Amino acid sequence: MNEDLSVADVLAPAPSLWRMVGRALLLRCPRCGTGDQFRHWIRRADHCGGCGYTLERDHDSFFGAYLLNLCVCFAALFGLLIACVIFEAARQPLPMGPVIGIGLFFAIGLPVVFYPFSYTLWAVADLHSDPLRVREIVDAVDKIETDRTDADSEAPCATGPRRADG
Repeated sequence: MNEDLSVADVLAPAPSLWRMVGRALLLRCPRCGTGDQFRHWIRRADHCGGCGYTLERDHDSFFGAYLLNLCVCFAALFGLLIACVIFEAARQPLPMGPVIGIGLFFAIGLPVVFYPFSYTLWAVADLHSDPLRVREIVDAVDKIETDRTDADSEAPCATGPRRADG
């Protein structure tokens, strides 16, 4: 356990819903605002480096982010379909080449582009509907301390790398 954990850490109020949504749209931790939630565009970090919050609190929480991503893509495709129907009804049909290209982007590219946003936005929904418990806060602080200890122990060697040829 971490001895530096204070009562303020446990009793600190959660940020407002809109502040968490704003942070999520900037791909930051919805809890503290630190921006290291993703190592690469589609590879998440295990936990936030600032507050220790784990984006995946339950073993199946990825399902909500997946569903959010799917709904956004379907909504974009549905919007494209509605636009085509409206233009067709006005007797001004859209050229099918660009429509198919946009549809392919919505079906293939948009899920990749929206992937990190779906995870951070789902984390907002999760935090808002189920606030952190004391045990989760303690575990989060312990993760930060473990990261700091690991970073200190991985200091570079002063002698440099050894050569294999001898």
